[in-house]
Amino acid sequence: MESRLSKELLALLETCQNAAFITNSDGIIIGENSLFFRETKIKEASLIGINLFDIVIDSQEKVTKCLYSASRSTTPTVGKFTFRNKKKEKTLFPFKASLISPKTKILPALIVFQHISLQKFYDLNKSIIDLTKIKIENAKLTKIKNELQQTQKSDTIGQVAGGFAHEFNNILTIIMGNLDFATLNLIDKLDTNDTVFSFIEESMIESKKAAELVKKILMLKIKPNAGYKSINLNIILEELNKRLVSLVPDDISIEYIIENNLKNINIATEQLDQIIVNLINNAKEAMPTGGRLTIETSNVILHEEIVSSHSFLKAGSYVMLSVSDSGSGMDKITLKQIFDPFYSTKEINNCIGLGLSIVHRLVKQYGGYIIPFSKPGKGTTFKIYFPAIGQPEITKNATAKKQDLPGGTETILICDDNEDILKLTTYILTNSGYNTLSTNNGNDALKLTKDFNMKIDLLITDVVMPKMNGKLLSDELKSKITNLKTLFISGYSKNIIHHHGINQDKINFLEKPYTPKRLLEKIHNILHT
Repeated sequence: MESRLSKELLALLETCQNAAFITNSDGIIIGENSLFFRETKIKEASLIGINLFDIVIDSQEKVTKCLYSASRSTTPTVGKFTFRNKKKEKTLFPFKASLISPKTKILPALIVFQHISLQKFYDLNKSIIDLTKIKIENAKLTKIKNELQQTQKSDTIGQVAGGFAHEFNNILTIIMGNLDFATLNLIDKLDTNDTVFSFIEESMIESKKAAELVKKILMLKIKPNAGYKSINLNIILEELNKRLVSLVPDDISIEYIIENNLKNINIATEQLDQIIVNLINNAKEAMPTGGRLTIETSNVILHEEIVSSHSFLKAGSYVMLSVSDSGSGMDKITLKQIFDPFYSTKEINNCIGLGLSIVHRLVKQYGGYIIPFSKPGKGTTFKIYFPAIGQPEITKNATAKKQDLPGGTETILICDDNEDILKLTTYILTNSGYNTLSTNNGNDALKLTKDFNMKIDLLITDVVMPKMNGKLLSDELKSKITNLKTLFISGYSKNIIHHHGINQDKINFLEKPYTPKRLLEKIHNILHT
């Protein structure tokens, strides 16, 4: 659990009309609003990470009892703290403490303390109080709770997904590689109509499906792409339109409502593409017998009077993307769960329930908001608001031409802590004419280059390895070997490995699982460009 709230949740806390702060069940402050400093006369830039015991003069027993009560009760806990600032000035702080996130095996409970008047304090402490007065709904705090719980769900699943995907991609690489070689070895020995080839082909198809599933799960762990840039949403939609022929069946009509002078947004192109495609797929699945898909873009100014009715929004300039369908729609209960990972209204065999969870996570990570609108039988609309920026010149990436890739005679050093991956990769390269050296750890790789007096042209290394990771190994070898090139391979996506000190925009990278063909193509491009 992070020691602070996200920027979005801190912004939501700032919208509270009363002085307020949030702690975990141990009393560590993880967020406060500006009214809190004004009310308590505490003059600090931030109290995040400070223990409540250090800034109140009440007894430890009183504070502990309050935290214990608030973290286990479904109704607010009423109390008073006395805060003391650096000038030793004392301020009485009557409060209503509410649980906004219960304790789990992984995460502590979170409690919000809201300032109340002394009269309110005495009223709430009367022995006969109407239950409805105790359970006063606060829309802003409810939204904070919902957003926090949604983030925690995705964070927890994302952490598990990262480790799972890394190992599973290793397994898939071995399966797919061996299937390729089985085909090559049998093609001269058996008739091409032999049923064994259909079995192999079916196994390869299912392996590729598994690889795609792993990629979807990894999207829950993705952080904002370090290579994001200023782009125009209309241009992305125009390019995507060419692909909609294969994405959307003929019985679904598509209508575009496009604002011509659309402002730009800051986002990674591939992640924006992921957001749009997932929304379109969701709309398509809601219209199994056909219908109408409407895609709309517009510049939007959210004024204070608008955001006041949607407590989680922040006033400002946005680019709005709307995707609507004329499908079956959803009820209120379903709407509350649609962004939960693995939640789906479809049959379990047809959907794993990750599309909308991925969309929600990516939109929030780029500072945006997503709002669903739906009623049973009335279709569904998803409106996404991205923070708008200026309109710098748009640049397009050149499309690389595919080449025929023969083998080679260069010397390649392979380093991977998975022994089966190491054996398979070595076999692929050796059979393609390359000279190979292989080892399962960075230290042995350094020793190999010292013991073998030969020029190494390319290093192929896994990114995440014990003792010495691929980045450190590459840096060490490049300091000793002139013109050495490196190909990083990993079961983690390119967006994630930058956390291991790798600039994803300036590297050669191959994501597991890969086929022998993809590996050889990549190597050829690196060595001959």
